[in-house]
Amino acid sequence: MKTDFDLSLIDDTVLDIYVLPALNRHLEDPTFDHSTIELTWVVDSFEDKDLVLNITFKNAMAISPLQIQDRLVIEFKNLTWPYDPKNEIIYAKDIGKTIDDSYRVISRAIQRQLEDSESNRSFAASSQRGTDGMMAALVFAFIVNLVMAGALGHMIGWINTL
Repeated sequence: MKTDFDLSLIDDTVLDIYVLPALNRHLEDPTFDHSTIELTWVVDSFEDKDLVLNITFKNAMAISPLQIQDRLVIEFKNLTWPYDPKNEIIYAKDIGKTIDDSYRVISRAIQRQLEDSESNRSFAASSQRGTDGMMAALVFAFIVNLVMAGALGHMIGWINTL
């Protein structure tokens, strides 16, 4: 846990972050353009044990275009800090050891991305409004069912007697 240093020190000398295309399409397709999967990133926060990164893809539509998803890879490549007691960023003081080299690479599937455009932002906002509206309708229907269950049951019974 490191919270007493400048977040700008966590940069591309410390982390290597890249997209690994699914099914090796970057190797098998001679027309594959590597620039389409480029990304930029900045550290948003580092609190307690959580490092939050803001990742922006150069071409969001090129990420995970196949049914099998691409992978986002984060590799801790430069782990030395001059003011760390063990001269390592990844140091578990509870057990007195640094994390083994085989655990310094994190890989996760990336869902298909939407382009960061005004229309997609408005769609996302309207989707949230639609979700909120459906939740309100569900709550209303639940309340009506609670209130009307007895009265409605009596009315149906009365209709059936006719």
